[in-house]
Amino acid sequence: MLRVLLAGLGVRGWHWAQVIQGSARAELVALVDPAAAALERARAEFGPLPAFESVKAALAALDEVDALVLANPPLGRQAIVEAAIAHKLPLLIEKPLALDLAEAAGLVRMAEAGGVSLMVGLNFRYLAVTQAMMRLLADEVVGRAEFARFTYERWRDGRRAGDAASDALGAVDPPLRLNALRLWAGARSGTVSNLESVLEHVPA
Repeated sequence: MLRVLLAGLGVRGWHWAQVIQGSARAELVALVDPAAAALERARAEFGPLPAFESVKAALAALDEVDALVLANPPLGRQAIVEAAIAHKLPLLIEKPLALDLAEAAGLVRMAEAGGVSLMVGLNFRYLAVTQAMMRLLADEVVGRAEFARFTYERWRDGRRAGDAASDALGAVDPPLRLNALRLWAGARSGTVSNLESVLEHVPA
């Protein structure tokens, strides 16, 4: 049974709490969020789990944790990743991994040097419709793709400050654009060293 520490109890964190608790192979062992109200709501829903304001405090108090899921905003990630590496905890981090490419590359290098697995949650890649499209393209069922247009519309309830303008423009997250570009271009791999050159050709 994989014992998971969950940090971040917003929309994505709530989703991960449900996934972890619904799994026969994982156990949610503690919660982290700086907001006391968020911790209270989560404990009311998922049980009286140990609750902490920071990952550092949680790791100092807990002896039995096998993995860390970060569903919090990408601020102060370096210190959290360093703490996880010190405890040899593999990480699953919700996108975006970092605020810029240099920071993201640095986190990847830290995890590699520490011998710790780091995975970014790009869940759209595993949607049934995405998998079906990839199979159709790979098998050239409708011929070889020559042109594609991607429209990614994010529908929100408008309660998040700053979301309305970007959503109205149909904002697309860079990781999703990059994955779409690699899929249609037939690329099979991508490394940190060539991300900048690839992103130069992806519309902002």
